[in-house]
Amino acid sequence: MELTLNSEWPNYRWQPMASDESVQSLIDSRGNFWSTSVQTMVNGNTTEVEHELFVQIVRAQLEGLQPTHLTTHLGTLFTRLDFAEIYLRMAREHWIPAVVVELTPEHVERFQRMGFPIPPELVGLIADYPLPKVDELAFMPSTESYAAKKQAFTELIERLAPGLTQVAFHPAVESEELKGIAKDWQDKVWEAQLFQDPEVRELLESDAVILTTWREVMQRFEGEAPTARETESADEAH
Repeated sequence: MELTLNSEWPNYRWQPMASDESVQSLIDSRGNFWSTSVQTMVNGNTTEVEHELFVQIVRAQLEGLQPTHLTTHLGTLFTRLDFAEIYLRMAREHWIPAVVVELTPEHVERFQRMGFPIPPELVGLIADYPLPKVDELAFMPSTESYAAKKQAFTELIERLAPGLTQVAFHPAVESEELKGIAKDWQDKVWEAQLFQDPEVRELLESDAVILTTWREVMQRFEGEAPTARETESADEAH
């Protein structure tokens, strides 16, 4: 489940799940989420961010869905330390793993080289976070052709280090609606084609790769969920 505080597509805007009156710092003059993470970072009120994310999770559950994991749309929940604290705390309260990377010294150094300094407070928050973390988070690059997309994915898989890696995809079926919404629609269509490609399927079925799901990761996890009383107390706080 992607926790969302931004609506970045000009031709397809969306609004909060909570009432406008309760999340004024998260919306523009038309009642839509801010377009960019920077706008949310600058304007977002901590209490309102927490309320909106809580409503999103509960609404999904009321609709009969049980999220297997949480992610942060556009990385917005890592633009401020208080946002990140909310993200990790809500994962604990609902016992739904948030996608976060184990911040080893090597990871911190690499992020710094990329221009993303990691504050010690964030390192501490993630170190104290009790649910499973990934060892690496990879993203598919934009390419100029399907052949280039396939090559990039092949190279990504072949250089995977031991451990748990999540690869972020945005596969989609080609349609006029998709073309009207997303400028990168072709990339999304090619990413859907990857999973139908016999050579890619053979690569993923090799002995070097073990496919898993967040549901299976949690089944293997030995931690204990919060008690009913702890969960109720957290819900009352919202």
